[in-house]
Amino acid sequence: MTPIRYAAILTLGYVAVAAVYILVSSDLAAAVSRDVGDLQRLETLKGIGFVTVTGVLLFGASWGLFRRLEHALTTLARARDTLLVNERRVFAGVMAASIAHDGNNVLTGLLAAVEDAAAEDTPPAERAEAFQRLNVALRRLVELNQRLLTAGRQTLAGETRSLGMAALVRDCVQYVQGHPSVRFCRLDLALEGPSTVEGHALLLHQMVGNLILNAGEATEGKGRIEIRLTKGADEVVLEVHDNGPGVPEDRRAGIFEALHTTKASGSGLGLFSVKACVDTHGGHVLVTTSQLGGACFRVTLPRRASQRVGGSTRGAPNPTPARA
Repeated sequence: MTPIRYAAILTLGYVAVAAVYILVSSDLAAAVSRDVGDLQRLETLKGIGFVTVTGVLLFGASWGLFRRLEHALTTLARARDTLLVNERRVFAGVMAASIAHDGNNVLTGLLAAVEDAAAEDTPPAERAEAFQRLNVALRRLVELNQRLLTAGRQTLAGETRSLGMAALVRDCVQYVQGHPSVRFCRLDLALEGPSTVEGHALLLHQMVGNLILNAGEATEGKGRIEIRLTKGADEVVLEVHDNGPGVPEDRRAGIFEALHTTKASGSGLGLFSVKACVDTHGGHVLVTTSQLGGACFRVTLPRRASQRVGGSTRGAPNPTPARA
């Protein structure tokens, strides 16, 4: 039953009870009154009694309703925290797979360099070049491993810090571009100058990763994705465009809700996680039609924590990727 029906039933019930009370009590007052003065006093007492009783009932009903609402909000907040914590683990798996893909490419080059260096007929100059490639490959493996360890240790317990969004977007693209959902996509970046945001690096990194993977899956892993970053005096705007099928207007209103998905294999938590991250940073997100023909997800973030009206600057659960 819809809220308006509940309200209508409650209102009609109240009117009916009040009408019956007025009619019956008026007849009784008229029957027991000896004169107009008695009737006036009874009517006054009757009105005061009615208001008092209904006020007490209204207080009890309101108190019970607000208690239930408070309990429901607390339960919803706990469920949201649990969902986002679990989704962070999914994101960690995606990031690990992406880093593993990069590592596999480095290992392939490393093995080729080992073969060149170990071959007996390799000229000294080429052997020296092979050893140089070995050195570069090993350093790259150490770097990838360090990035993986850093991502695993990073938490939101600390305060927000100033982050360069352009550098963060580029770093996130490097992380996810080996993922099957975007590996064969064309990724274009249009990042306008230096732009900083006070926030949590991990949350913002995961938000961008969500949107890129979302766009890649929308294009079935072989389309075009364009990431645009513009800055204003007080805000930074991030847009992720794709040339997929887009999001129909009748589905846009609920697309950021938990468990809302248009895919049989989707978890319905990816864009919900994006919304949670944006809310944490006091921004807002919406979906429109892209100039590329597909969807455009636009995120607007205030540049400084002091400008945030909604959201929180404290640590929050961690959003993670999955196509809605």
